[in-house]
Parts: sequence; C-alpha cells; structure tokens
Amino acid sequence: MIDGDFPVSEGSIVTLKVRQPPIPIAQTWVVRIDELRPGRLVVDVAEKSPFARWRHEHRFEPLGPDRTLMTDYIEYALPFGPFGRLVDRLFGRRQLDSMFTTRHARTRAHFDGD
Repeated sequence: MIDGDFPVSEGSIVTLKVRQPPIPIAQTWVVRIDELRPGRLVVDVAEKSPFARWRHEHRFEPLGPDRTLMTDYIEYALPFGPFGRLVDRLFGRRQLDSMFTTRHARTRAHFDGD
C-alpha cells in the first residue's frame, strides 16, 4: 500500500506499508520527499521506519531514446548502536541488496512490458 499525493513535490509525505521477509508483518514507513529534480533525482528521508536513519536517492540518467539508468544511493543505520552495526554486517546489508535487486528487476519488467 502506498498513500500520498502524486506526483510528489519537495516536502510531500508518502506512507507505505512494507512487508519484507523474514519479518512476518507489514511495517509502516513514512517518508518525506527531501529533494526533487524532475527526471533526474528524487530523495526521500524516512520520518518513520524500522531504521534509526534512512536517506534514499533515486538517480535517473538518460541514456538515449526510451532508455534511462536508475541508480539507488542509500545512507542508513540500523537501530541499537553497536548491536545494529553487527546485525548489518551479518545479514542486514545482504537483505537490502537482495531487496533492491528484486525491485530493480520488477521496475525493468514493468517498463519493458513483461
């Protein structure tokens, strides 16, 4: 579930219900659009999420007719200080990498018409 006013603008608030295995229940995220350059950049910052800190840049680079490179840059910290850093090293980073790999595949399939 995604709720917000679209298209977004700087300052927009978007609420998402996210289910990310292995967590069995959906989590509510509230993000604020911190920066927006149409067709080039969208930056969202979590105001509510399971992370102690979350900043996510969606960068878009035109590659020619009907082609765009989308790149994600994420700055984050898990909660619980040193314990959160340990959890991140053990499996958190791999889980995020897997989540974004899946999202990129779904995005590509959507725009390729698959």
